[in-house]
This record gives sequence, C-alpha cells and structure tokens, in this order.
Amino acid sequence: QVFFDTPLRILEVNVDKNDPIKKDEKLIKLDTSSLTEEMERLQVQKDIQSITLQKLESGQGLLSLESSLASARNAVDQALDNQHRAQEEYEKQLNLYETGIIPKTQLDQYEKAVTDIEAGVETAKLNLESAEKAYQSSIGGQDLDIQAQIKSIELLSSQIKSIEKNLNKIRSLEKAPISGVVTEINVTDGGYTMSGQPAFTIIDAEELQITATVSEYNTRGLASGQHVKITGEALGDDQELSGEIKAVAPIASRVQGSSGLETVVEVTITPKDGKELLKPGLNVDCDIIIQEKKSVVLAEFNIFL
Repeated sequence: QVFFDTPLRILEVNVDKNDPIKKDEKLIKLDTSSLTEEMERLQVQKDIQSITLQKLESGQGLLSLESSLASARNAVDQALDNQHRAQEEYEKQLNLYETGIIPKTQLDQYEKAVTDIEAGVETAKLNLESAEKAYQSSIGGQDLDIQAQIKSIELLSSQIKSIEKNLNKIRSLEKAPISGVVTEINVTDGGYTMSGQPAFTIIDAEELQITATVSEYNTRGLASGQHVKITGEALGDDQELSGEIKAVAPIASRVQGSSGLETVVEVTITPKDGKELLKPGLNVDCDIIIQEKKSVVLAEFNIFL
C-alpha cells in the first residue's frame, strides 16, 4: 500500500484499477510547487546571509567605520583651522574699526563669521564623538555578529535539507514500490492525498501468501517449514496444492468465531505450486502436517483373529 503523509494536490493519476505495473513506474503526479518555491526562497535568504557573513569576516564593516572615523577627525581639524583663521581676520578688522577705517556693519559681518565657524567646530566634535562610539561598539560586537550569522545560516540549511528530504520522499512515493497489479485506487485527478488512507494498493501476484489462523488447541508443534495441503471450492473438488509455513506469529490473538471469541495463532503460508489458480482475496482450506511417519507397516484388522 502507498501512503502519503502530506496532503498534496493531485495533478494526474497515471494508472487504473487492475492495471499491471512494474516497479518504479509512475503511479501519480503531485503538485509540489509550494515546497519547491519555499526551498528556493530559503536558498536566496541563505545566499544573502552568506554574503553578509563574508563581509563581517573580512572586516569590511570595520573598514567603513574606520574611514568614517578618520573623516570625522579631519573635519574637526579643518573646523579648528578655519576657526583660527577667522579669529585672526576678526582681530585685524577690529583694529581697522577702532582706527575708524571700516564701519561697524563690516566688523559685525566678521564677528558673525567667527560665531558661525565656532558652531561648525562644535558640530564637527559631536560627529567625531559619535563616530568613535560606533567604532568601539562595532569592535566589541563583531564576534557576536559573526556567530549569530553562522547560526542563521545553519538554521536555513537545516530547513532546506528538510524540504529536500520531503521532496525526495514524495517523488519516491509517486512510483510503484513493487511490480504487480493495482487493486485499489483512492485518489482522483484534481483532488488531494489523504493521510491515513492508502492512495494505492498493489499486490504482487507472483509472491502470493496465505494468512491462516490456527486454534489454540492445535498450535502445539507448529513451526516454520512444515508442509501444508491447500484445498478449496475455488480450486475445484479434486485439486490439491502444496505449500509451506513461512512464519508463525509469536503471540496469540482473539478473533470472532462462529461460537464467539476464539484464541488463535496466525501463520503465513507460501504456496509452492498452482499459483495460477490462486488469486488475492480467495478463501482456501489448509491442512498443516505437524508430524509425518514413513515406512510404517500396516496390518489388516482381522489378521490377528
């Protein structure tokens, strides 16, 4: 019997009931697009995470922060230099104003330029402080970021592997597990597979076995390999086949009999001949030869009279 654990939409059923089929021939075609799309999405995420990990391990993030820190330091130096030159120029203009060469409005312009440049110096210093904090924080957290990235990639790899395993299982179940005859089909085109219910039942007519039950009162001496005589209405009145016990159940079971519950032991019998007469589902009678004696001398009853 072929079971599917995952409910999937059926695109096509490739066999009909009573069709002969060979092992690995396609029984059914299922829609696995949702699984393949999910696997592709996870693979893209994994690729992105791998690139990020390479960037972290190469230190590109730190290089960028180092560059930002150097730029912030240069900006502070430039701002201080501008402040120094602006202050010198203001003092020159102040001397000119005090001697009456330039008006107060012109001096005010230079004073405003000094004020603006001082504000620029404070801004540059704040930017430098922020860049230094970001750099120090990155140094401390880089190892943690790398470890977190590795774990994220491992999780994605595990999810991808799980989907691949499920897809491989589904593809194997789409094919016949044995050669034989399809005796039951419980799926249709456009429907969905059902968990717990066999989608297909395939019987290998070349490997037929008989399942028989033996009353607990007759189980003494039962063993594998014992000869079995097989008869039945389906075989004909004068037809007798031979078989052999293949296995004896290790435990007894209770079954409903004609006079109520009975305790029986189940045996599996392999027919040795007449397989063309036997069909799955037939009822037969089996006589198990527990003990057999050969070369026994028989005497007529009245020989001793």
